[in-house]
Amino acid sequence: MHCEDTNSLTKFAIVAALLIFPLSAPSAEPQEASYSLHYSDSLAQESGQRSGQETRHADNQSYLRNFYRVPWHGLRELGRTDSEGLTRNALAVGAIATAFTLDEEIRDWVQDDVRGSSSDKATDYIYEVGRPAVAATAFVLGYGYSFAASDQYLRKSLHLSFQALAITSAITETTRNLAGRERPRNSPDDAYSFGVSGGDSFFSGHASGTWAVMTVLAERYDDNPFIYWGAYSVAASTALSRVHDDGHWTSDIVIGSLVGFGIGRITVDLNPFADDNAHLVPWISESGHGAMLHLEF
Repeated sequence: MHCEDTNSLTKFAIVAALLIFPLSAPSAEPQEASYSLHYSDSLAQESGQRSGQETRHADNQSYLRNFYRVPWHGLRELGRTDSEGLTRNALAVGAIATAFTLDEEIRDWVQDDVRGSSSDKATDYIYEVGRPAVAATAFVLGYGYSFAASDQYLRKSLHLSFQALAITSAITETTRNLAGRERPRNSPDDAYSFGVSGGDSFFSGHASGTWAVMTVLAERYDDNPFIYWGAYSVAASTALSRVHDDGHWTSDIVIGSLVGFGIGRITVDLNPFADDNAHLVPWISESGHGAMLHLEF
């Protein structure tokens, strides 16, 4: 039986963001160039160095501001009155309302007719995706590769993923404390048991956190079908596994997924970093695997 540890996930996201953020901070001031017959070239070089440092400093300031700009933009999206915004929000509300209506029916069907020993083994692995220790390992390996391959695009993508995860985790934890919804495994016959002390079902932290991170990666590498669809498949599978394991109601994962996806998209849209126009994109096919150089002009 699983029990999500959103407190640990929130702490991990915040601490990791603070630890990783200095990696993109401006480096120390370069030593003053020795003046010679190439005086003008030295001035131009120093000017370029200062310009680069100022740009990185501005990027970092914008990155920090985005910790409150992203959720603020999310609230504004909910209040859109244009046709596109109204249509999108109406579809979201419809999906949430449908999920709430069918919560008990879906739960009974999954637990009685779908869940079995084989599916339990599969979801045991999927569940690990949302654990803080596993996420930390993945981020460390990702950063390690970004430095080894000098891939700044990946490094900045991980910065954004951390930001989306931290913001989403804070929203998730706040909502859980206010809602106090009982988990289905503890209240199988009452899907509307809110206001319970210790209730932390609404909404799913695995769903929201995984969707936030995977949305950033998918949108940053939308030119690579393997990464794009792979990331969204991981997010969807993780969310669905929580209903299978009787850890959440369907409405918990629907709302969690929408929140994570929305925060991830907004984080990418407000990206403060000046991306390099070249980055490596891994690929896998029947004929082999490797990496290709992606250029943008």
